[in-house]
Amino acid sequence: MQREHPNGGASFCFGCVLCFTPGAAVWYDGAEVNTMARIQWELFWRILTENPRSCDEVEGRIDGEYTIFGYLREYREWRGGVWKTVRPERPFWIGDCDVPDGAGFLTAEELVNAPVFGGKSMREIWPLMEIDGAAGMPVEVWMEQQHITGIQYDEERDLYHLHESTEENRDDSPSPP
Repeated sequence: MQREHPNGGASFCFGCVLCFTPGAAVWYDGAEVNTMARIQWELFWRILTENPRSCDEVEGRIDGEYTIFGYLREYREWRGGVWKTVRPERPFWIGDCDVPDGAGFLTAEELVNAPVFGGKSMREIWPLMEIDGAAGMPVEVWMEQQHITGIQYDEERDLYHLHESTEENRDDSPSPP
């Protein structure tokens, strides 16, 4: 479904995945929002481990190549004429990668360390990754939904990061693998 916006930009919505027309302004709940940005590794790791359910269908890209990854707690499947709720054995997943039809993982640590991007892991390629959105929201709105003190946006570097002087963020966050 294509959505028209007040200034003439457009976005397309397929289920929970948002695909934005390059260069077009995107409007979400009546406000123009940032549709693509980088996220500091430590911040992403904290979101993934503290609130994996918010990482449903994270859409990212490197040099124009898209991938979708995230956490899937459960899904609905049509079986024997009725809808059944299914809990996947491997809830962490990557869609577009070296593994045909994607790859599933038991833990967040396995997800970020699997060498499935040209033989490199998500952690290794993260500095090149730009995030378009997650859980059906543009990246700016998704970041606003996180309940982590000290998230800041550096417009010059187009980077969401944790404020270094926030003591809470340094002491109690899980360290990335």
